[in-house]
Amino acid sequence: MDQIDSQKLFLGLCLIVFFVITINAGLYFSLRRNPPKNQTGMFSQIGKTARKPWEKEDQALQELSRQVAGLKQHRQRAGEEQEPPQAPPSKPQS
Repeated sequence: MDQIDSQKLFLGLCLIVFFVITINAGLYFSLRRNPPKNQTGMFSQIGKTARKPWEKEDQALQELSRQVAGLKQHRQRAGEEQEPPQAPPSKPQS
């Protein structure tokens, strides 16, 4: 019984060591391939995002609102130039 527990313990330790080495190797090679360029810029971007987390979405919504307002104005001008089509008379039901 003691032999099985020590084997499981050894296997568990080997798996933990394997995962730690794999994660560290992945971090090493990713940093080696793409070294950090400017950490202060990265931190200022994080701060800006923390202050205004929905800034990009707000800008997109403002642009959408502007485009919708333009379409409404265009539609009003087009409606003033020509009368809207009349609905066909409904048929009496028999």
